[in-house]
Amino acid sequence: MKPSKCAPQTVLVVGPKNSGKTTYLETIIDRGRARDLRIGGIVSRGQWRYQKKQEYIIQDIITGARRTLASLHEPASPSVKVGAYYLLCSTLEWTIDILVKSIDCEVILLDEFGPLELHGRGYYPALMYLLEHYTGYLFVSVRPEVADHLKKLILTGMAPTHNGSVVSKISGSIHQLD
Repeated sequence: MKPSKCAPQTVLVVGPKNSGKTTYLETIIDRGRARDLRIGGIVSRGQWRYQKKQEYIIQDIITGARRTLASLHEPASPSVKVGAYYLLCSTLEWTIDILVKSIDCEVILLDEFGPLELHGRGYYPALMYLLEHYTGYLFVSVRPEVADHLKKLILTGMAPTHNGSVVSKISGSIHQLD
């Protein structure tokens, strides 16, 4: 696939932890489906037990399939420890694949861009691909402490690699919903 001539219309859904970013994205899904729009991407829901998030479940918006992305408890399958959680490598790969394959949708949701992505990991490769090749509406949920970094990445068009060198130039517009 050739890079597009026009970058996506990017909407940042900014809010602190547990403020309703995912719930807002779910209203976007419902409204888009009511208008017969093709909507792809992922939403992430925390699973609570004993007043604490025990794990994060990722849902493929197109198929409805769900997988555990992160857990407080070390899984049997390969994982990486990120903060208090173990991130399942196979689910992360599955999620990146979902985001990339959603490129033919009119709307794509990415829930959520965080500190891991700031370091070129997590969903970062999929986001860079979408910013370079996608021309629809891209909704990205993000916490306030990371939002300025993401805005700068999109507005300046500079995508840093792990060592800080520039790997691509991205043009596009950005809108923010606080």
